[in-house]
Amino acid sequence: MWFYGNGFGLRAWRSHGVKAFLLVGALAGCTAMVSAQQPVAAVPVVQAPPLVADGEFAAAGFAPGEYLVRAGQSIGPWNVDLGNVGLHVGQVAVPGPGMNVVDLNGNRGGSLFQTLQLQRGTTYTLRFLLTGNWRTNPTTPRRVAVLFGLQRQVFEVQPPADWSFENPQWQVIETTFTPSANAVGLRFSSENPGVPDGAMITDVEVLPPPVAPGPLDAEPIPLPPDLDDYVMDRQKAVLLGKALFWDMQVGSDGRTACATCHWHAGADIRTKHTLNPGAPGSQFGHQTDLGAALTAKALAGFRGVNAQMRPEDYPFHRFANPLIPGDEPGFVNRGNPVIFDTLEVHGSAGVKKALFNGIVPGSAVDASLPAADDLFSIDGANVRQVTGRNAPTSINAVFFDRTFWDGRANNYFNGVNPFGDLDPDARVLKADASGRMQRVRILLRNASLASQAVGPVNSSVEMSWIAREFPDVARKLFSLRPLALQQVDSTDSVLGLWVDSSGRGLDAEKAGYARLVREAFRPEWWSSQDITAGGYTQMEANFSLFWGLSLMLYQSTLVSDQAPYDQFAKGDLNALTPKAKEG
Repeated sequence: MWFYGNGFGLRAWRSHGVKAFLLVGALAGCTAMVSAQQPVAAVPVVQAPPLVADGEFAAAGFAPGEYLVRAGQSIGPWNVDLGNVGLHVGQVAVPGPGMNVVDLNGNRGGSLFQTLQLQRGTTYTLRFLLTGNWRTNPTTPRRVAVLFGLQRQVFEVQPPADWSFENPQWQVIETTFTPSANAVGLRFSSENPGVPDGAMITDVEVLPPPVAPGPLDAEPIPLPPDLDDYVMDRQKAVLLGKALFWDMQVGSDGRTACATCHWHAGADIRTKHTLNPGAPGSQFGHQTDLGAALTAKALAGFRGVNAQMRPEDYPFHRFANPLIPGDEPGFVNRGNPVIFDTLEVHGSAGVKKALFNGIVPGSAVDASLPAADDLFSIDGANVRQVTGRNAPTSINAVFFDRTFWDGRANNYFNGVNPFGDLDPDARVLKADASGRMQRVRILLRNASLASQAVGPVNSSVEMSWIAREFPDVARKLFSLRPLALQQVDSTDSVLGLWVDSSGRGLDAEKAGYARLVREAFRPEWWSSQDITAGGYTQMEANFSLFWGLSLMLYQSTLVSDQAPYDQFAKGDLNALTPKAKEG
């Protein structure tokens, strides 16, 4: 770090390889700094959502290309007020999907701004990505002035040797400021008036100061506001959900339950036979297949089945110095190279590959036909498949807005599958006043856990033979005594009152699955005497609805609100160790 001064009070700090110039004269009421390292918080903190509208310049809806945006025009909520700027859509490599890039020199210097509503006297963090456009004048540094209210800072980036649109070498800029008014303008201006290409920015965000959360038992459980339109007895729904969650009869093999992957603090700690070839974008990933080459690369690095994981195998993406940010494609070289990487994923073991061939009433094991598995097999014998992601914890999962990053386990539950409002065709059956079934679309908000719950049951990797569906699961379970293969503790806070006299499973008369559905859910969702075209009752056809909501309600009780941090947040300063207080 270095600084210097002159007659105008100009000081500079070096941070992230960038010079940051702060004009401090006549800036009463504002303070600012550029920090290369944030201080360690005394207690855990959470960040509030960003306060900048469309910091990724994605709201304008432009098709891929390069656009000149002149003074008086706008890019979504951003207004161009001087000169012109360039908008690059789908041309410059960015670290996240949907991001566009603004060049502050369209063909000459320009600036753009938006007005933010903030809290006077509160210190905020401004963070954005910065690089230059060196298609022309490749030896000239690029500079951008950032004005936040009365405060002005200038950032400079030097031209890297291997810069390109494919490798723009983004630098993370972070600074803090304290506005002297509630309405504050945020402006980015070119400081390269004589060149046609200038500094490029994206991913602009303003964050308020971190706030330490209170105790978890002070937080309301976020459940769907219209839940009572479906659930008649929440306690019975919790009972149903817990039985389904732990019942290994649910799996096509009669041995795999949700809890198989979520039994240890809600997560999966198995260390043998837990590898998937990985490679999102390959046939083993969870994204669009990007071709045979990536699949071949994933297979080439796959250690195979029954591998025993060891502590030294982690992390799977390893830098020379694990304590500081490492070199990443598209970002500035920090001198901390990747020394190990693998496409493999530590997943969770599911079921063997087989084709579903119907249920066998009274049997926990579904009928099946053989299906060859070239990947998860030993000497031609299929072994358990492994998922492409490790089972996340179910503890405190009720607070998740969306459980998975890829849109599955949607916040909205459609009663059928994990995709929520992204699936416009999802329908459940509702009995009208005459008892006839009608196909209806439903969307329950704050129901990510319900959306998540309906995914694994019929996954041909996680719990099911290939092509099984929820009505099949319902018909099977209605013929079985809940948890019949497992011992149930008579002191269990949910299941204990319903334990069968044998000590194994629940009493079929008092707590059979069909009875629990009738007692937990409103009759319009199960009482019709109509039969579907596939030969199923309404209760069987709607089993995905009952499954999702009952498991959501059960898991909503899995909240760790008596942890040491909760005691600390309530005022017990000795509940956390000194190391824990440091984070």
